[in-house]
Amino acid sequence: MNFSTPSIRVSFVSFLAAGLFAAALTGCARGKAAGETVPPSGPPAPAPVAPSPAPVTPRVAFEKLRFEKNAVPKTMPHEGDIRDGVKWMDQNGENTLFVTTSIVARGGSEMKIFGYHYVAKGGRISLLWKIADAEVNDCDEGEGLVSPIEVRDIDDDGVAESLFVYNIAGTCDVSPKPFKLMMHSGERKYAIRGMNRVTINDSAFSEAERKGKKEFDPAFKGAPESFRAAASAFWDRYVKPLGGEQKAQ
Repeated sequence: MNFSTPSIRVSFVSFLAAGLFAAALTGCARGKAAGETVPPSGPPAPAPVAPSPAPVTPRVAFEKLRFEKNAVPKTMPHEGDIRDGVKWMDQNGENTLFVTTSIVARGGSEMKIFGYHYVAKGGRISLLWKIADAEVNDCDEGEGLVSPIEVRDIDDDGVAESLFVYNIAGTCDVSPKPFKLMMHSGERKYAIRGMNRVTINDSAFSEAERKGKKEFDPAFKGAPESFRAAASAFWDRYVKPLGGEQKAQ
């Protein structure tokens, strides 16, 4: 074939370019139909950077410290006279817990009891919780704090639990007395309320009085079972029966 004529040469080149362009379009269409991925134009996207791990707060081991009631600072205000106290370290910081009582003569005698739990952390002292209870007695006064304050990490979570038992209601005869157990885990409060049982062999006492009463606060339902077991055992240890323990025959 003779392509020496200029017009023929131009027509052939145009035809060849059109054919190559059509072939390229056909190949692209086939690639898309087959599910091929066509790489995007431009520089590659940077690789994703993994997020830095969150800092881990070191756990503070529970440790008992020495408590001195005469050394309680003025930054821990309270009412009444300190009867007992404890001090310890845990996840909350440096903890100081003490119980106070006071008696006011007012148409009889009004006995008051208070519990204060202060926490020192980061150079600041704050009141974590406070309890207050009072009873007017016409005859005998209440016993006040009837147990030591116990503190231990019952569920081993880094926050210690505290327990104590008190009685502020006296009686005018030989009869059972009402007692109350206070337990705290951090700010969360638990309580047992009841009466000591009677072991005196006297028909004047009812069957219920002989059995005593120990009622658990509903808050125990959402707590670890170890809390209820520890509180129950502590109650049994310090709420003494009226008439004393009976010896096995």
